[in-house]
Amino acid sequence: MAIAIFEHDNNQLAEIVAILQEGGHFDAFSTNNLAKLRDAMNIDGGTNVVMRVQVNLLILDLDDGPEALDLLRQLKTDVRYKDVPVIVTSEYDFDQQVRTAYVYGASDFIRKPLNKSEAKARIHASLRLNHEIDRRKARENEITEIANQLRDLTQVLMKLSLIDQLTGVANRRAFDQTLEQEFKRSRRNRQPLSILLFDVDHFKFFNDTYGHQAGDLCLRRVAQEVLNTIKRPGDMLARFGGEEFSIILPDTDVSGAKVIAQRVLAGIAALNIRHEHNSAAPCVTVSVGAATYLGSDPNSETKGLVGLADQLLYAAKKAGRNRVQSGALDEQVVIPPKAS
Repeated sequence: MAIAIFEHDNNQLAEIVAILQEGGHFDAFSTNNLAKLRDAMNIDGGTNVVMRVQVNLLILDLDDGPEALDLLRQLKTDVRYKDVPVIVTSEYDFDQQVRTAYVYGASDFIRKPLNKSEAKARIHASLRLNHEIDRRKARENEITEIANQLRDLTQVLMKLSLIDQLTGVANRRAFDQTLEQEFKRSRRNRQPLSILLFDVDHFKFFNDTYGHQAGDLCLRRVAQEVLNTIKRPGDMLARFGGEEFSIILPDTDVSGAKVIAQRVLAGIAALNIRHEHNSAAPCVTVSVGAATYLGSDPNSETKGLVGLADQLLYAAKKAGRNRVQSGALDEQVVIPPKAS
């Protein structure tokens, strides 16, 4: 633990060093030249320069002129030294210089000539203060690190809470949150917003025939294929529930939504996953409902758009599956009624 000492009187300087050595402090840097102290502590090098001397306590003589006070003021604005205790010494008891030193950040005062017992006690107290400051800093750093780790963990958990664990795509919660945001933006900017709702045709038969492990693999392959189909960063695929998926397509009109839906249809069929109990084809296929909000009706809501997509999906299934039914929320769409 290094102690830096500036004392203009060589006899007083030797006395302070002797007091320190009696207390077991042999690593002191002592000088009667203030410029040397500045150089050793790298005061004029700027706050980004490494210290030449690691200082835990400074004992500073005020009787050599105002330069010592200027040094103290400068130290307490330097991030490297602002918490280092400073004991000022003077022949004068609480004169203007000493009072100013306290204002600038001095932590203690010793009157000269030094009383050995008093000086030892005050130096010991200041070093203990420095130790407590270091402990506090270490604890603060530890708390900061823990807080950063908790923040990172919270972010990971939040992301995980929005991901479907089976397929790795967004889950229903993420879909609902994103759709709400995109719907508001669409309404505000009067720009179209489309969603696709699709599910695997006769998926229950698939599970019954090939087993649930094969069913899980099928859903993962379907999800990955659709992820490869949607290209824009703003498009989002989510698992809606069970074998049902959804895609949010910002700034996409009816014709654009239908194009994407047809690509989804073709891509999944091209996987050629065997499904012998599918009425639409001998492989896994999907039926798609493509619903669009044109941004023109300020009274429309997300539940209306999802409801329309669900009805269109039902219409696609009723028409024979492995196909797309599309329509706009703002327009009259004729949809076959659901069976009772």
